[in-house]
Amino acid sequence: MSNAIPENRTLSIRIDFYSENDASVSVDYAGAPDEQELLHCSLMYFAKVLAGLGSGEPAELLVFDVTDALLNLVQDSAYISEPPRELEAFVKIRLVDPLEGPNKTYKAEFYDRQGGKLIQTSYALGDEEQYAPSSVLALLQHLFNHLSFPALLYLLMALRFFLEYYHQKGELSTGQSVVESVSHAINQANRAMTAGDA
Repeated sequence: MSNAIPENRTLSIRIDFYSENDASVSVDYAGAPDEQELLHCSLMYFAKVLAGLGSGEPAELLVFDVTDALLNLVQDSAYISEPPRELEAFVKIRLVDPLEGPNKTYKAEFYDRQGGKLIQTSYALGDEEQYAPSSVLALLQHLFNHLSFPALLYLLMALRFFLEYYHQKGELSTGQSVVESVSHAINQANRAMTAGDA
């Protein structure tokens, strides 16, 4: 069986850490920028990190941190008209411009394949329980900073259903959960957004 990397890459995500709390995020599209593609791939990255962490405290804390951040957002009456763009008060990650010599780098590349998408991740070993969850939080903050308003609303909806999957299933560490959590989030968000437009 060939281990060759597929050629149909859609985008790549790179998260560099310069300290425990300072990080930069960059997104490289193979073609034209596509917010829907970025949202889908970001959820895949979130799920892949959870699976890699396994069913333990770091994964559970990551789910709790993101759930808590979303609860704080929806309790804000201004959320209906314009969701807050800054989540740093909740996730304690400060985004900075890219610098040379990061302490830790997380990379994810995404490819289209028949029947779905493929994610390939790479990072230096060591301190995964600290940096892997923080890489998800940094990516989410990047999305909140840069997505258009409609895409941000969609992200909030998809995250709600993504987290719902993990709260209901209670299983974080299987390959099946990576596929099912993202599929559940996208399908339910699409239904909710369609119903809202009706």
